[in-house]
Parts: sequence; structure tokens; C-alpha cells
Amino acid sequence: MADIVNLSNAESPLYATLLQTSARDPFTYSVRANVPSLSKNLVSVNVPNPSFGFNHTVEIPRYGLLSSAILKVTFSFKGSATASVVPTVIKQLMNYLVRRCDLQTHNKSIETTYNLYHQAFIHEMPYGQRESEKIAGLEVFPPTTPWTKTNGVTNTATGYLRLPCSFSYRTENFLDTRFLEQLSLNIETETFANLTYQMDAANSKIDKMAVIFQFINPEEQAYLDYRDANFPRDKYLSMLYTNRYLEQPSIAAGNIITTELKCQNLIYKTHIMLRNKTDVLDAAATRNPAIMSPITKIIINGSGRELINVDGDMLLYLSSAWGRFSGTSSTMTADPESLVYTINWGLDNDRTTCSGALSMRNVTAPMITVEFNGTSGKTYQLDVLHEYFTLVEVNGSNGQVSTGVNI
Repeated sequence: MADIVNLSNAESPLYATLLQTSARDPFTYSVRANVPSLSKNLVSVNVPNPSFGFNHTVEIPRYGLLSSAILKVTFSFKGSATASVVPTVIKQLMNYLVRRCDLQTHNKSIETTYNLYHQAFIHEMPYGQRESEKIAGLEVFPPTTPWTKTNGVTNTATGYLRLPCSFSYRTENFLDTRFLEQLSLNIETETFANLTYQMDAANSKIDKMAVIFQFINPEEQAYLDYRDANFPRDKYLSMLYTNRYLEQPSIAAGNIITTELKCQNLIYKTHIMLRNKTDVLDAAATRNPAIMSPITKIIINGSGRELINVDGDMLLYLSSAWGRFSGTSSTMTADPESLVYTINWGLDNDRTTCSGALSMRNVTAPMITVEFNGTSGKTYQLDVLHEYFTLVEVNGSNGQVSTGVNI
């Protein structure tokens, strides 16, 4: 594996740039510098006319250094009074409500997150934080009271989704909205039918949707010094960000799926997810896209060589220190929502530095094969999502934002 990966990375202009600009010395003791006096403030921006199956655009206020964004949504779901079964809402509602979210400028995407990535990101977290995020994201709806199937009771709840964008990863990645051109979020919501079963569509709705932005504001002279250092008028600032590439899903029956990988970027992580399409994606009564199926083996080939050949259980154990191990070959009980199989092409989980990667552009005909214990008469869907490094460039003279090299 090392030969193909290293030879491929040697041809990556982005990888070469990251090596040249690295100043990290892991063996020299240092103390983090103190930071200047600063203030924090939260700004809530309401989304007009929120609805299911729609694209919503939210302009980001220009109030300082943008450090995080959280989506807050209040729902009212009314169960059908004539339903013969209990009406349901899918698990992890907030993760899958947002089908796709783009950080953009002038309708040009800078960074994209997907519903599958939201689930993968949360299940990388330590157990306590992960459970907190799942509860806030409406792991179960409604969170307290069950549906009443006979009289059309309306249940209301509010959910939160922390948008996992690069500007929230570290202080150096904060976006200076006072200097940059106007930025916005484009939020694409899932259709009502794909989120619910036996609901009264006419009387179920999104009551309110808002994005809560957190801004950091150093004292003014410190801010001006920071701005002058980052944005000299005759230069561009290049920031290391991550983005995501979602491969086309592959669908098959049986016990094995093989498909080509199309991503051409400098990949940091590859998330692999298998779902029973018949039961959890297509069947309305049992639809729950957060429920994953166990994978027994993952093989990735490219340039005539085998890059990865690993058992599913081992990959889960290696990719998480917080108990995501599925134990399908032992006595441990699998958590079907956490069966996200992640290949980390680097040394650590830090998304803000390149500790290793794979330049897919220089790998010939990459293919992935997954093996699993399929059930007769069922079809399965394989989804592969890559996180890759990209440079975001800011024009120091006018604050214009663009994406740079990512291969």
C-alpha cells in the first residue's frame, strides 16, 4: 500500500504545498500564547418560510470572526387519525432533515456537508458528547411523549444541528465576516414523505427555522493587527479547509458490492456506509436512514494494487477510541446507527493539519468492494463519502473568497 500511496501523493501539488508551509515540531516544548481580550456574541437569523423539500438561503451577518453555526428547528407533526399503525418520524431527524448544506459566496460553493456526513461526524465524538448531540438532534421524536394513533394528536419539539464546517475547527479558521465579501448558507431540506410515516401532511410543518451564529470579536486594535497580518493588500491568504465528496450510491442484492470510486481529490478520510435499502430506505413503514448494516470486509484496489484489505470489525475498532466497535464476530452488541466504517488516510483525526492523505487523482481505476451477510430477497445500498483537503483563498485587497487547489 505504501508504494502506491506515496507515489500518488508525490504528484499532488496540494500535498507538496502543505509540506513546504508546515511549521509543526511535535518534539519541541512550547506554551500556547495568551490571546487578546475578546467578546463572544450569538446572532440568530430566522429563515423565512421554512418548509420540507426546499432550498433556503441565509445570509451570514458581518459581525466579526465567525466561529460556529447551529441550526435550530421547531416542528409540529400531527399523526393521522385514521392510521392503523403508530405514526412515526425517522430517527436522528435533524441529521437527515438537512440533505445538503453549502457555505457559499455569490452562489459559488466553498464547502458542502451532507446528511450522511452529519451522522458520521457525530459518531466520531466521545460517547458523552455523541449522546448529547443525538438528543439535541432529535434522536427520537417526540423526545418524551408517544404518538397517539387514534385521535390525530399533534406533537411539537425543537431540534438542533451543529453544522460541521471547517471554520469551526480551530481559531485560525474563523471567517472574518467584517472583511470578507458577503457569505451565505444554502440549506436544502428533505421531503416530508422521506422523514415521516402516517402523518397528516396538511397539519404537519416546520414552525420555525433559524441559524444561530457565534462571533468572536477581539478588542479593536488586536483585530486590526490580525486583519493586517492575514490580509496584506497585495497577497492572497490561503487557508487549509476540508470539503466532502459523496460518491454515487451502489445498489445490489446478495453479499458483495463492488463499485468504482470517482473522487479525484486529496482525501483525508473515507466513510463507508451500508444500508438495507428494502427495509430502511424504501419501505415507508420502517424507513430509518440512520440504521446501518454491518460490513464484514472492505477492500480498495487501485493502480493494479491492493490499497486496503480490512475486516469491518477491525476498522471500526481502529477508527474510534470510544466504543464504536460493532462486535459482529464477538459477544458485543452492535449499535446500528454507529456502523460508519472510516478509513483514516492520515496519522490522526485532526482536520486542521495534513498528517497524511491519499491523492486519488493519481490512482488508476480505484475500486471498492464490501462484503456483508445479506438477507435473501433484500437489496442493499452502499454509500461512500470522502473528506478531502482544499485551499480556500482570500484576496487581501477586496475580501473576495475562492477555492484553490484540492488534488
